[in-house]
Amino acid sequence: MLTTGVDTFVGTDKNELITGTTSTLVAKNTLNQKDVIDGGEGSDIFKLNMESNNSAFTDGSIKNVEKIELTNDTVITRTFDAKNISGVEKYTLDSAKGITLSNLAATGIEVAYKGTQGNTTIGFASKATDATNDAMSISLNGVGKAQVLKADGLTEQTA
Repeated sequence: MLTTGVDTFVGTDKNELITGTTSTLVAKNTLNQKDVIDGGEGSDIFKLNMESNNSAFTDGSIKNVEKIELTNDTVITRTFDAKNISGVEKYTLDSAKGITLSNLAATGIEVAYKGTQGNTTIGFASKATDATNDAMSISLNGVGKAQVLKADGLTEQTA
């Protein structure tokens, strides 16, 4: 649904599905640093095919999108920078080689690993874990043997 140009998407009170791709090929890259995505009032999903790393938004943002699903079918770990993204309740990471999720704006979210076999790192933005009740949920599906370690700055973690 996103284009190779700069997009402004404003959702409705309906449930929207927004799709995009990160790629080093200009003709395939549809998630741009200046895209503005506002899911509106519905329960929205943003599905991103990660053929390359995602840099932080510069003048763009994502808000009011409740679920972000990141898929990495490449042979190396990919990075998704969540700077200027707010309102996400659940990230789903689907990757055989891993996805690094950085600059999350807030705790209190769920991160779901789906078939993830590679190393995955989750990082929060500065001050996102300064509260005394920071928590997140982690769900695992098809990941093989998993080891969940306590994340820095979180006081509660559910897996």
